[in-house]
Amino acid sequence: ELQVKDVFLHSDIASLAADISGKTTSLLPPVTRTVPRPELIPLSFGQERLWFIDKLEGSTHYHNPTILKLEGAVSREGITWALQQVINRHEVLRTVIREPDGTGYQYILEADSWEMDSIDTAGIAGFIGKPFDLGREHMLRAALISHSSTHHVLVIVVHHIAFDGWSSGIVISELSEYYASYVEKRDAVLEPLALQYADYAIWQRAYLDGPVLATSLQYWKQQLSGIEPLNMPTDHSRPLVQSKKGAMLTIHLKDGLAGTLNELSRQQDVTLFMTLLATFKVLLYRYTGQEDICVGTPVAGRNQQEIETLAGLFINTLALRSQPEGTLT
Repeated sequence: ELQVKDVFLHSDIASLAADISGKTTSLLPPVTRTVPRPELIPLSFGQERLWFIDKLEGSTHYHNPTILKLEGAVSREGITWALQQVINRHEVLRTVIREPDGTGYQYILEADSWEMDSIDTAGIAGFIGKPFDLGREHMLRAALISHSSTHHVLVIVVHHIAFDGWSSGIVISELSEYYASYVEKRDAVLEPLALQYADYAIWQRAYLDGPVLATSLQYWKQQLSGIEPLNMPTDHSRPLVQSKKGAMLTIHLKDGLAGTLNELSRQQDVTLFMTLLATFKVLLYRYTGQEDICVGTPVAGRNQQEIETLAGLFINTLALRSQPEGTLT
């Protein structure tokens, strides 16, 4: 297994290959299926984080909605069946949290116990925003709205506690294959899953125990010590209670600028992400005048090949701290 710094220390294929051939140990032990599973299956650290937030303040801001336009003849029975198969296949989508002793544990609902919802167009916003009961409900709900025999809208809402951006591609791909197999009256062509998210959670709790966890905690306490909020010159004062309102802005770079940024990054032996992050931090410095800036960025958290095909919450937020100096050009 490679660390990010290995790629920068050995930036050509030949030296990287030589470095790989000299490595004899793995950074992480493999994730394997746990048989038999413990009676009380622990939450992963990611699940525990969102479960705590849900208990504290609710978690509707962690809903992941997807709205798909479907053109042509669509079988409601086929869509329902296909979604049921995806939920059967990925246990995490039918996992609820039970608290026998005040501690949260995973409890996996029976297969074939999911049901499609029924709404109209006016009900989409309410459908997306309706809170999940993490102790009782499937973590995926869906509704098919048919405007005519050839125009349909499929609304899917998944709670982030069972889902991340990587999972989206997995679920949509498998949904398409299951639906095609239903329409074509054939078996779906999907490799069986060697693991489930519960196996990963059990592995994570066992691995991040004792000295490994203590070392990580000590590292991050040191890295994040003394960080202060940015004093941005906003046009409104910061509210006492944080709002959950947010937005996303997508911009397109002018012709040639993306190529120039890539060329600059190659000249400096850095990635495009590093160039854009540095630019962003310079911008924040210009707004605030602060010379200690920490920015959060999402990382996939899928460090082993065996979990790449699983739906689930693997994403984490990495804190990147740096000290831009006002004396630099």
